[in-house]
This record gives sequence, structure tokens and C-alpha cells, in this order.
Amino acid sequence: MASADEAFLKKAAEAGHAEVEAGKLAKQKASSADVKTFAEHMVTDHTKVNDELNALATNKGVELPAGPSSAQQAELKALGEESEEFDKQYVDRMAVTAHEEAVNMFKDASETSEDVDVKTFAKKTLPSLESHLDMAKSLKTKVGSDK
Repeated sequence: MASADEAFLKKAAEAGHAEVEAGKLAKQKASSADVKTFAEHMVTDHTKVNDELNALATNKGVELPAGPSSAQQAELKALGEESEEFDKQYVDRMAVTAHEEAVNMFKDASETSEDVDVKTFAKKTLPSLESHLDMAKSLKTKVGSDK
């Protein structure tokens, strides 16, 4: 497997773990019902994608990270300590920014991956990530206007 494909699988796994952990945190700490609903949706969807990603990686003999990257862990820790502006911070950092990065990463893999299975996985997952990004942007407007 090409090193770029392996790197994509690993970065996708870290991003997926970060989304699930952030979503669980938001389900506990968010004050807005809309944010909690979005977070629940993220936990469900990203858990499913993580399972598919793990199956693909196992099939390809790639060992994936078991959690978010150290930078993502630091971000989650900071988010967990945020109380006053939690909803806004979660939506800005984990919903919008993280999904913009994920969309770009998956779009890139769907076009440039050398492995047909990796390319198929990226193409199949991309519309869901784009939908999440649209939902996040809409949520950002709501959360921003609540303050």
C-alpha cells in the first residue's frame, strides 16, 4: 500500500476518534438542544465510519491509532475545560473546522488514492462529511446568534 494511502487511513482514524470523543463531551456539556442533537448524530455517524475504516485497515494490514492525535487530545482537553462558551467552541472547533479538514482530506483521497478500496471508502464517506459540514455551518449561525 502506498504510504500516502496508509497516512490517510491513520489521519482519518484520528479524526474519527476525535469527532466521537468531542460528540460525547458535547452531549454532556452543551446547553443548546440543537448542539446536543448534532453531537449525538456525530457520535453515531463517526462510530459507524470508524468501524468501516477499521475493517478496511485490517484488510490492508494497516494498524490504526486507537485514539485522537496528541494535538486533537489537547484540543479536546481544552474544550472539556470550557464552560461558558462551550457550545460556540465545540461548533467552531470540532464541528466546522474539523469537518472542513476532513472534507478536504477525504476529497483528496477520493481523487488521488492509489488503492481502489481506499479510494472507494473515501468517495463513499465524503457526502456524509459534506452533509455534516453543512449542518455544522447552520448550527454555527444558530449558536452564534444565541449569544
